[in-house]
Amino acid sequence: VGYDTQFLEHFDSRVKDGKLLPVCERDGKGIVFADAPLPAVEVYEVRPAKAEKLKNGVFCDFGAEYCGGLKIKARGKSGSKVRILCGEEPADSEERVRFDMRCNCRYEEIWTLDGECEYENYDYKAFRYCSVIAEEEETVIEDVTLVARNGRFDDSASSVKGKNHVLGEVFDLCKRGVKVGAQEAFMDCPSREKGQYTGDATVTSASHIWLTGSAAMLEKVIKDEAMSAALIDDGIMATVCGSYMQEIADYSLQFPIHLLRHYSFTKNKAFLASMLPVAEKMEKHFAVYGREDGLLDGVVDKWNLVDWPDNLRDGYDFPLTKPIGKGAHNVINAFWVGCVRNIEEIKDILGIPYEKRGDKLAEAFNRAFFRPEKGLYADSETSDHCSLPSNVIPCYYGFRPEGYDKPLGDFLISRGLVCGVYMAYFLLKALAGMGRYEDVYDLIVSEDENSWYNMIREGGTTCFEAWGKDKKWNTSLCHPWASAPVPVIYEDLMGINPDGTVGKINMPAKAGKVTVTTPLCGGITVTANGEE
Repeated sequence: VGYDTQFLEHFDSRVKDGKLLPVCERDGKGIVFADAPLPAVEVYEVRPAKAEKLKNGVFCDFGAEYCGGLKIKARGKSGSKVRILCGEEPADSEERVRFDMRCNCRYEEIWTLDGECEYENYDYKAFRYCSVIAEEEETVIEDVTLVARNGRFDDSASSVKGKNHVLGEVFDLCKRGVKVGAQEAFMDCPSREKGQYTGDATVTSASHIWLTGSAAMLEKVIKDEAMSAALIDDGIMATVCGSYMQEIADYSLQFPIHLLRHYSFTKNKAFLASMLPVAEKMEKHFAVYGREDGLLDGVVDKWNLVDWPDNLRDGYDFPLTKPIGKGAHNVINAFWVGCVRNIEEIKDILGIPYEKRGDKLAEAFNRAFFRPEKGLYADSETSDHCSLPSNVIPCYYGFRPEGYDKPLGDFLISRGLVCGVYMAYFLLKALAGMGRYEDVYDLIVSEDENSWYNMIREGGTTCFEAWGKDKKWNTSLCHPWASAPVPVIYEDLMGINPDGTVGKINMPAKAGKVTVTTPLCGGITVTANGEE
């Protein structure tokens, strides 16, 4: 189900398992093993927060979204069947659960009994509710437990507490989304895709490292990106460590962001140096689409995304066909300029000489897309339409023309969260980079229709794929790419540096006293607008 990335299980307890052997590592041609495997995921049982009897079964609410499976005990005659239905939402129906989910997974499975028996799911799902319904009245459902799983995560190690309840609730929503979505890899979502998307990881890895104090998962996604380049395409795949083949140019160009983030938290120059050749090959892959001034024109081998879903691109005025047509458009080139400049930054860190071209490329970008009379960026060379994404990315990377911070910042605030939750990360970081901290805070605690709080208002316990359940045609209700407030609170509003030192605290006074904790560097607590 989903994008053919997971399996439904119709389990027959009458068929006895043969002898089960533990999985072991085998050396062999074409089999690659990580040199530093991650710790095994945590597995734990969760009892229903609420259970109701149905006509021939039971409906369970586990109180929050989880990733995992069910363990069920039942008693019935051999050959009798039980329907197992799971979903992220309740339903006003006989089954009580929306198992034909809005994210296009239909979680309906059949268990065939053999007297008194027990069954535990093999594969995992993302769900909060389940109904276990017997086909025959004499069948008894004796017990239902959720067997949850996620990467190593200490809930007590990170927190945000403050006067404004929205700030803490938004943080907790995003924190839980990251926890549930981080399995053996950063999941795009643990329901429909079950894949590690590199652009999603730009946001998720930033959140995860502050919430866990560990760079191990970030290092894994970097290695997976490098593996995709070595085995498939120098331009790097958009989904790595999975069978679903997807290529997105915007995501590939963010690879240097991941490298610089890993270095900023670990100071591991050897790892940075080992990954530089991957970044250089990726740069050469895209450079073939460069014209005389270095800007990209017609990157046809990968999807030009801009933002997602497509109804949240703020009217971006360039046809994003697959493949893309001729012409230079803003967002792909903004990421390209940022990519080149970030690779130069990596070479500066490593003391590697190079011919500097990032600044000239930024100048070419500004000549092509900046409209001085408006003080804003346009979507393409042939358009005067100025969308949010076109103005966010150059501001995020910091190569905007001097003297235009006010019109650019005012424009971004006037548009607000008309973007997707993915682009919201770059928006918050861009505003912070321009010193617009009060605006950053206001967006995080906003209660508008497009806001993190709207997810809470709609019953979310993990951050959604979009601002609301109906904002996308197949919204998953656990999508850690929506966790942008987490790193922004720590890094920009509270001023905590990756080495554990605290710089300037920028939490607005109107927020009142705010105290945050992170497990980074053995544990850090910082208070704003109150006693240290």
